[in-house]
Amino acid sequence: MAGTQIDQQANGDARQLQSPFRLLDLPTELWVKIARLALHDHPKIDVDSFFPPLQGYDPKRRAQYQERARALYQQPALARTCHTLRNELLPWIYTTTVDILIPDSKGVWHLEQIGSWLRMIGRENRKHVTEMRMLSSKRSLRDSNQVQDVARAWEGIEYRFCEPESFKAGEEELLRDCNWKYYKWITRVEFV
Repeated sequence: MAGTQIDQQANGDARQLQSPFRLLDLPTELWVKIARLALHDHPKIDVDSFFPPLQGYDPKRRAQYQERARALYQQPALARTCHTLRNELLPWIYTTTVDILIPDSKGVWHLEQIGSWLRMIGRENRKHVTEMRMLSSKRSLRDSNQVQDVARAWEGIEYRFCEPESFKAGEEELLRDCNWKYYKWITRVEFV
């Protein structure tokens, strides 16, 4: 009798171990919140994510670049588990983690790298990239070569420039490595 009870308990434990936790069986609001919490530390994607630091940079900065570069070209594992999670999480990831500020001093090569990434993520995901901004010393981007450079580098990508906004003092933390006093205007890029 005791052996039968132990066997039944062992069988019950084995079934419990075999049945996976079904995240998507939870109410939608709950599994979305769990997934977002799991991705809370997803690395930010900024303009530096596209370009390796120059030789001589310290190993810590090089490691930060490698982590950001991985975030560029590889969707988080959680978003790759199933279609439902991917559709729910990728728009949120592109809205909350992408913050790309492109100074007009960056060359065509930089714009081409960003253009390749924009093509790779696809049209639907591009629509969720809300923090792509161009910096300029001139009010109109048309007064610089930036508009022509972007048109060449981003061929086939649908976008539009918003009205330029003046760059406000106190926002210099946005431009870590740039001479922020040189730039006066920020133009947001919208993807359609």
